[in-house]
Amino acid sequence: MIRRINLFLDFIFRIFLTFGIGFVLFFIYRWLYYHHIINEQDGIIPSGMFSRAFLTGLRFDSVVIAYGLVLPLTLALAGIFIRKENYFPKIYRFASVFIGILFSLFVFILVIDYYYYEYFQAHINILIFGFFQDDTGAVMQSVWSDYPLVRVLLGLLGTVLLFRFIFKKLFHLPKKTANYSLPLALVICIFSLGLFFSAMRASFGTFPVQIDDANISDNAKVNLIPVNGVFALKEALSVASIQNKLKEFDSEIKAIRYTDPVKSVTDYFGAEITDDSGFEESFFSVTDSNTFAKENPPNVIFFLMESMSNNNLFLHSPQLNVLGALEPHFHNDILFRKFLPCQNGTINSLEGIMVNSPITSLAQSKYCTIQYPSSVAIPFKENGYSTTFITGGKLNWRNINTFIPYQGFDVVEGDANIKTAIPSTQECEWGVYDEFLFEHVFNKLKQAAGKPQMIFSLTTTNHTPFHLPESYKPYPVVLSDSIKKILKVDETMARKNLTNLQYSNDCLGKFLDQLKASPFGKNTIVVATGDHNNLMLFDFRESMAYYKLSVPMLMYVPKDYLHNSRVDTSRWGSHKDIFPTLFNLALSNTRYFNGGTNLLQKTNNRSAFFAVDLMSYIAIDDYGAVRFDSKPQYYSWSTPYQFSKLQRPGFRQTLLMKKARSYFSSFYHYIRKESESEKKK
Repeated sequence: MIRRINLFLDFIFRIFLTFGIGFVLFFIYRWLYYHHIINEQDGIIPSGMFSRAFLTGLRFDSVVIAYGLVLPLTLALAGIFIRKENYFPKIYRFASVFIGILFSLFVFILVIDYYYYEYFQAHINILIFGFFQDDTGAVMQSVWSDYPLVRVLLGLLGTVLLFRFIFKKLFHLPKKTANYSLPLALVICIFSLGLFFSAMRASFGTFPVQIDDANISDNAKVNLIPVNGVFALKEALSVASIQNKLKEFDSEIKAIRYTDPVKSVTDYFGAEITDDSGFEESFFSVTDSNTFAKENPPNVIFFLMESMSNNNLFLHSPQLNVLGALEPHFHNDILFRKFLPCQNGTINSLEGIMVNSPITSLAQSKYCTIQYPSSVAIPFKENGYSTTFITGGKLNWRNINTFIPYQGFDVVEGDANIKTAIPSTQECEWGVYDEFLFEHVFNKLKQAAGKPQMIFSLTTTNHTPFHLPESYKPYPVVLSDSIKKILKVDETMARKNLTNLQYSNDCLGKFLDQLKASPFGKNTIVVATGDHNNLMLFDFRESMAYYKLSVPMLMYVPKDYLHNSRVDTSRWGSHKDIFPTLFNLALSNTRYFNGGTNLLQKTNNRSAFFAVDLMSYIAIDDYGAVRFDSKPQYYSWSTPYQFSKLQRPGFRQTLLMKKARSYFSSFYHYIRKESESEKKK
């Protein structure tokens, strides 16, 4: 066995030499790519940023090479336990051929990626699959006429021959191997395998290297440099697989018997339509005349807060403080607790709010470059607002750096922009700490030069692994015995979770303190809500759907902008209602996409207000709740926030079922129709 282990150690040594060859290959590619995309108009890239881009690129290269080599390494590792004399000779021969082909394939993909930039100004992405959907013959004719195809093919042939020579020489069975003792051989073996699998993660942190780790600068071109073409292709394939999941909605719509768009809209909006223009117009409304808002357009700031959970906020007390500086605003401003998210994931809720889509994820699909008329930024932009999206995270997370600029936002910024604007910024795994995001947003108001601002902002700090800046001094987070008994995680994790929630709320509270003490306090509307609930700490029974799903919505509205409004926080609402409410507060006689209900409208019709979580297929109102997917279920209220299941639905639950299903299907048909019609243009 010791000989087989020594043969394996010789093999893995050659694998590490292969790593070195791979790093050289990817370095040459990155150097050429850098000079290909950076020109004189981009100015001089600071040497520190240049070095960081190339060093970060080593991480992406490491992942690609390691995953490519995992098969021959695994086969060689198995040889330790296989008692056949000819096993290792076969593995060496296999490795020489396999790795030669693998590296030739790498070069082929890198060449495609190099020229891909000329047309798409990006690395390989989802759009590459259009090659098979368009007139492939015509595309190939363009490739032949526009690119040095003959030289490229000759170069690739030369590369194949070169790699065949190199790896045939490298992976020859040694006549002699090192003769380590068994204990030493085992130690070297374990260390080598640990090093290899670390290379597969390219990270010693909580998360392996991801595409958003390339976001190292506020210069979009610099952020292209770390990623190699092979990793980019892997991301494109991931997006393509997500895209295929969009078809799952078709079967769901069929199951709830709303395949007809006309029926969906008629049942939800209550208006008969006869043609496509009538279908589209059903989704649009016009705000009331508002002279004060027209003459004094307010700034509008919306914060989508990571994991701001209703259930955990109910735990707040002096001993278990989860509000921090937000506590007085929680009591004095407009607070809706009967409120649901539209989805149960960050990207899903982001898209659901921003473009009113029940289909997700658009940003990671072939529809990522469509401007949807349902975007919430459009009415503000048409009224002269500067529209800005800011995330504390990496801007290329989930492809939002591609998707959001198409949705009517003038400025789209991420963690790199914040770090440039505020040099003292600190960060964790998910981006900059929330306090710096809030500071950046407030600075945007100060720099606005009188132009009204609409800012859509996403926080990130309240997320596992729950790290906080060392300078933060938390309020007490003491778990009572009753809470400890129902935890499904250990107490240390629970305290970290709740302390992070406190931190994010404290940052929001300090932002509101600063805003209200400034001149902007008189002309700035602020809304904050959670993107989804946090389900880490507790289990929830079926009857506790409200506790399991709900998030709060907090509104600060200067009193001058509350004209013609009724503040009734006992109304039910959800993400769909946020921007219809804001449009009616801030804009006068403005056409807008009516994705929900104005929660502050003057009406006595309480049935107009309902909450819906599309991902969970749950709808709730004053009279109970329904699950509106293909297996309908009905509930009535048994306590203020818990349900009892009904064997037979009552009249009110039947109406809610129809409303929820027609709502879901109407907006599904609208987004699908817009997506497909735009793609055909």
